[in-house]
Amino acid sequence: MQINEYSIHTTGNGKIITYKHGAEIIQYFGSPYSSPSLGTIAVSDLYGNKLFCEDYEKLPYSDSYVYNVGNTVLTDFCFKDEPVFVRDIKGDDIAHIFTFEDYVILKDVSFKYGDESIRVYQAYIKSGTYIYFSYPINKPVYYNIVCYGQNISDEGNRIKLTGSGRFAVIGGPDYPETVINTEKYLKSDISIEKEKSVQGWNTYFDKLVDYRTALPADVPERESLLKTIENTVINIKTQQDKDGGVIAGYPFHLGYVRDQLGVVKGMLKLGMTEDAFKILRFFLNVFKREGRINNAQGLGVNGVLHVHENDDVEITGYFVLMFFDCYSSLKDAEEKNKFLREFLPLLQWALNAQIKQIVSGMLPFNGDETYIAGGILPRNTIFDGSAEATVLFIDSATVFISEIEAAGIDFDVSEIEKHMNACKKRFAENFLKNGKLITNNPKRSEEDCGIPRFRHGVCEGYCGYFGWVERSQEGLYLCTDCLKKEHLKEKKLTNEKKIYALKSVLLLPLFIHSAFITPEDLIDEIYEIADEYLKTGKLPSVEGGSKNLGYDYGFLLNALNLILNGLDDADKRKPLLKESALKLYKDTLNLVDKTYTWCEFYTNNTCAGTQYRPWESAINIKALIEFAENNYGRESGHEKR
Repeated sequence: MQINEYSIHTTGNGKIITYKHGAEIIQYFGSPYSSPSLGTIAVSDLYGNKLFCEDYEKLPYSDSYVYNVGNTVLTDFCFKDEPVFVRDIKGDDIAHIFTFEDYVILKDVSFKYGDESIRVYQAYIKSGTYIYFSYPINKPVYYNIVCYGQNISDEGNRIKLTGSGRFAVIGGPDYPETVINTEKYLKSDISIEKEKSVQGWNTYFDKLVDYRTALPADVPERESLLKTIENTVINIKTQQDKDGGVIAGYPFHLGYVRDQLGVVKGMLKLGMTEDAFKILRFFLNVFKREGRINNAQGLGVNGVLHVHENDDVEITGYFVLMFFDCYSSLKDAEEKNKFLREFLPLLQWALNAQIKQIVSGMLPFNGDETYIAGGILPRNTIFDGSAEATVLFIDSATVFISEIEAAGIDFDVSEIEKHMNACKKRFAENFLKNGKLITNNPKRSEEDCGIPRFRHGVCEGYCGYFGWVERSQEGLYLCTDCLKKEHLKEKKLTNEKKIYALKSVLLLPLFIHSAFITPEDLIDEIYEIADEYLKTGKLPSVEGGSKNLGYDYGFLLNALNLILNGLDDADKRKPLLKESALKLYKDTLNLVDKTYTWCEFYTNNTCAGTQYRPWESAINIKALIEFAENNYGRESGHEKR
């Protein structure tokens, strides 16, 4: 386990969520989860000095936390079924300082509730306030902050609660709901509500796969693995909105398609099957409203679509594969047929959207792919041929055709099949160089691939702008300010094209269990990576680099799991692959911080980027469990905790 000074954890129930750094609340919002944060709640001593709490623990099988801050004990939990977050404070040498964002309108409405021992503040966020970038909420959101204590004060957009007491954040989101929820809260017995919350989590865990029973005693670092399984469930479940979509982390209050694929695979492995199907329903509802899905969409907020470059590729393949991962878990033939027919328009759209982007057997990149967003692959490759997007199309088309025919549904698959076969035929020509898989092929950009004058995404002038950008003289997509600087020669911008070979792209086909690229096709390259990992203990995404994606560990371990399963004991490569897999298993477990989860990036194996991520955590835990199962056996009868 590593020490991570940036570690984040959550308490949430799908209707309200808090993100916490130690005992400090750095964001809190909901319902819905696609809402702006109200602000921060800092913890300080009586003299205003901020206190950072390192002494805290999560109650087992629950999202309730207990913090020891000096002589003060803080306890957090959410009501089981209501948008209510509660912090109980026992100790006098402490203060909680609520600092609200500028867009929050704060009013003291205590007079409405007729209890002189409490203060109630209405926190109101106007319609049109941005959730993220330029995406606004389309109706106002209301909260009430209820404070108990001997010393409560307010000034401007700040509230201060000093000493022992309690506060609750109560959502609606509409005004009537917020008032009614507040009245219910004031009549409730907090100890009973806390017990309901804990019992609700216990009941939830009872429905999941019980790996404490299933995993044999000789699994290496078994207790650490079990704690990581439990905490990954909490990570994912607390960040899943009541409408089904899972938030991508505290900076990104939206439901991203790519992130949901990894989450769904993790959910199915953990036994969170009902929640996995809720994700599919979320996207189906978006499609019915919007006629498409984009890179990310609002959770509980209609009309919010986070449009990135080339949203017709990658995410569309991800969705088709995500659907069939869930579909394959259904046992009843009639239920499967009905389910497939219900989603058929969305699946058909997702495949046709990909087909329209094919040039010379290649699909381009989506602009929000992690290795592009993280600067590992430059943004000027977006219109190049993408090995990953092309594999995703081939495999999503393959499984679609196979399942449509198996279900006996009258659907003409000939056009999809024609394009799938064309991509397969030219794949080696397009994406194999000296027998090895490359990430991008610039030839697609050089052909008549319909490169647009304008696109919606990130400015390639590295100024941080997101929105509409325009193609410049150098062939880069720039905002107006960077276009001007290029024109006046105030900013030197180059459009150098290179060919890259990223590990995560090489490993993706095995993660999606590709029918087109098999473990046998990649074993030599994976052997080289495994050998290098044994020597260095590092997994840089590009050769010579220090940064890698947080899910690279799970991707590689998954690949090793699959290869070792099919490898003959006499194969001379097997001992090294097995040794590397064991080292990777242990190292991946030890990459977690106190929350027992993973983050977005790692630099020299140190946490970086967004913390407490569902996508990376789901991918890594799935690979860890499968390593333990494959190498140490698995008992039966594991349905109950």
